[in-house]
Amino acid sequence: MSLPSGATLVQTLCDFGPEITSETATVLALFKRFGISETSPPTDAQVAEIISSLSKRAAEGTQSCDVGTMIRAIGGFVRFISLLLIHTAKIIL
Repeated sequence: MSLPSGATLVQTLCDFGPEITSETATVLALFKRFGISETSPPTDAQVAEIISSLSKRAAEGTQSCDVGTMIRAIGGFVRFISLLLIHTAKIIL
């Protein structure tokens, strides 16, 4: 599958929508496509940017991905996510 030039991870996740991104394997495949994997886990800054972007989209009423699945996928990479990020994620769920 080809992605539009300049597409971001969050844009792609949201374009796929909650139905397609409800599978962890799909979310993990998209993460890998954007350079996030077990050998290259997301940084705290990347996690914060993903959560922030999803929060903005939720506030705008724009289609989102399956946020719960996305958070579980990130949790597989990140051993510790600050309580603030977890709290923010729960708000947009």
